[in-house]
Amino acid sequence: MSHEVAGCGEANLMKATNKAELMEKLNMGLIPDKEVKRLIRDQLESRIQWIYNHNCEQRFHQLHNLVQSLRHTSLETEDFNTNVYDIPIEFVKLIHGRALKQSGCYFEDKSVTLDDAEKAMLDLYCERAQIKNGDRILDLGCGYGALTIHIAHKYPQCYVTGITDTMSHCKFIEEQCRNRNLNNVEVILGDITKIELNQKFDRVMVIGVFEHIKNYDLLMNKISKWLKEDCLLFVENVCHKNFPYQIKAIFKRR
Repeated sequence: MSHEVAGCGEANLMKATNKAELMEKLNMGLIPDKEVKRLIRDQLESRIQWIYNHNCEQRFHQLHNLVQSLRHTSLETEDFNTNVYDIPIEFVKLIHGRALKQSGCYFEDKSVTLDDAEKAMLDLYCERAQIKNGDRILDLGCGYGALTIHIAHKYPQCYVTGITDTMSHCKFIEEQCRNRNLNNVEVILGDITKIELNQKFDRVMVIGVFEHIKNYDLLMNKISKWLKEDCLLFVENVCHKNFPYQIKAIFKRR
């Protein structure tokens, strides 16, 4: 699915060229903050134009085509995951809060710190997923274990299983659990699209995973095999409130 605005002229072509050059320099760490902010605004503007330059009939066809394209693809994750997520922990600690939460945070007001915003969102997950002591929890695509560790600490009678496909994540979570004397956590290294589990869970948490998945039907069918009879599935997904589209990388490393 193309992300270009219909009717692009020479000016837009030049803008696209400039964006490509900026992304190359960004990858090399040569772009100042003000240029990064400009690039982000430009990408957002392009996306908004792409969404609202369609009439109702065109939007319906876009939706139909998206659904069909997702249903006819294999269950696989995006190739850029490894580049994005398997990076030095020292860098990760510089750009995230104490919990190393890699998805959205909850800032109730401007005075809230990043550490507090991470915790607020993790608490909100637990509240909305109705987690209680004694539950078996599956954290699918658990990253550095922000939610896995939070639940294990907040609900000591829960048993939490986290799945990640990145070795550095796995080692970090295991180290954190040892340091905090958490014995109610299991972390599994594996691809969520291929892994098979024999156990069932009371809650399945899927945070920031769907944007990297092609075929939602196949993934949901896989998850359904891990649900107890009265299980709840909690999903957080980055999306537009009115118009669906598949999130793609702006720039891929060579």
